[in-house]
Amino acid sequence: MTKHWQQIAEEARAARDKSIPDEYKIDITNCKDNVMHFATEKNALLTDRQVEITKLTATQLLKAIRERKYTCVETTQAFIIRAAIAHQLTNSLSEFFPEEGLEMARKLDEHYERTGELYGPLHGLPVSVKDHLHLKGHLWNIGFTAWANNRSTEEDEDGIIKSLRDAGCVFFMKTHMPTSGMVLETNSNLWGHVYNPYNRKVTSGGSSGGESVMISMYGTAMAVGTDAAGSIRCPAAFLGNYALKPTSARFSYTGQANTSPSQITIPGTAGPICRTLEDVKLLSKFLIDVEPWNNDPNVVPIPWRDVKAPEKLTVGVLRFDGTVMPHPPVLRAIDESVEKLKAAGHEVYEFGMPFDCDEVMEKAVNMYFQSGFAEGKALLAETNEPLIPALSQIFERYGIDRELKGSETFKLNAYRNKVRKQFLDHWLATANSTKSGRPIDALLLPISPGAAFEHDVLPYWGYTSVYNVLDLPGLVLPIKGCIADKNKDLKDPNYNPVSSWDKDTYDQYDPELFHGTPVSLQVVGRRYFEEELIAIGEAMDRDINQV
Repeated sequence: MTKHWQQIAEEARAARDKSIPDEYKIDITNCKDNVMHFATEKNALLTDRQVEITKLTATQLLKAIRERKYTCVETTQAFIIRAAIAHQLTNSLSEFFPEEGLEMARKLDEHYERTGELYGPLHGLPVSVKDHLHLKGHLWNIGFTAWANNRSTEEDEDGIIKSLRDAGCVFFMKTHMPTSGMVLETNSNLWGHVYNPYNRKVTSGGSSGGESVMISMYGTAMAVGTDAAGSIRCPAAFLGNYALKPTSARFSYTGQANTSPSQITIPGTAGPICRTLEDVKLLSKFLIDVEPWNNDPNVVPIPWRDVKAPEKLTVGVLRFDGTVMPHPPVLRAIDESVEKLKAAGHEVYEFGMPFDCDEVMEKAVNMYFQSGFAEGKALLAETNEPLIPALSQIFERYGIDRELKGSETFKLNAYRNKVRKQFLDHWLATANSTKSGRPIDALLLPISPGAAFEHDVLPYWGYTSVYNVLDLPGLVLPIKGCIADKNKDLKDPNYNPVSSWDKDTYDQYDPELFHGTPVSLQVVGRRYFEEELIAIGEAMDRDINQV
């Protein structure tokens, strides 16, 4: 007889919690909502040397290991302690296996000592692994209690994770994701909520919330997220990290589990979540330099290109997509960023959408759930597991309750191609209006209407999902020093919402609730022009954030 979902969840959480060594346990009974001080201030569990190691960027850490300043073992040990602390404060892990990670590190140290050669270009780099990316011998479940004990085989591990292993990375944990992966927060009946360390009253975003938490709290040197609707960009944004959602089929997407693997109308992508844009570029270049097209037949064979951004950019700015007005902290971040770009001599072009984003969002949800979530419902039924609130809300809002007919999916595919052409033409036509006489180089816009949102609340996905429909790359740019502020970001009592989504979003805003949450923006580029987008991002990061 199949166990009830609650019993499965209790057993899974107990096994995970038991894997945290007693010497790394902390007292969280009197923790406040902001727990980032556990990462930024001196901690009794960490030596000064371990703090030094974990504060390095991935680029700096690889150099330090190469120069023998740190061994792989001491590096891994430092991140293990950080990850254990971060998990206890945020509930971000699904599995923790520190001894396996230390054994990997020992072998790397022995190899370097014996041969004088690095094992690979990412020798000794600790990397966290998102639940549904296959890591041989380890759990994957996509938040379903029916899949709680699934383990990846050696044959399952492929694509990005296999490339990272072959390059010398060290693995010692997996982070969990929401049920099905198709909501923009990280919550499941199996593992519970992942909390935002800047403000535990709000979400860390999803579905890569655990990955972003580990980067923010120095639990890993590098994180890899996946994104079909905003699952890299929202978690990175809500925690003030850098990230890249690439064009689909630019990086490998094999070696991962999926509830609905046949849904390819809006393809998923994998990409880096990091503390610096330099690290985003490091991993992006690596993922192309391994020539993934020789393993994943869907990858477009475009080698990495070294490019430079124009000396003076022409940046489009989208403040409002016509469907949902962003919250005051996000609007302030746009205003401040625009002023800094202008001060640096860049042209800023006010951009408007060429179609109804409310309609595109509705079509996108039907593209995601063409089966009516039949596969997910069958898995839930195995253990009498209920839908998580965010899934329930989106199904109710869009009437997702049946499998679409073939003719209906054909029409969705045709609609997708139509709006892609509309947007491309609209983008290129900006050349007729810009002072530079060329189309905008990139588009600056919100990632979400809010700096974050409450747990179990359905937010508007349009500022990310629309760009998945368009299949355009998006870079997450944290706006340094721009934090949601209850004294600056007042709610406008006279605002009149323009849509039902807009009213819901307006009602969700509470200056007190979001106070202290980081604010980030998105930079969108042209399809398959990741190198140009990163170069443009570097210029914008320099002039907006003085990096």
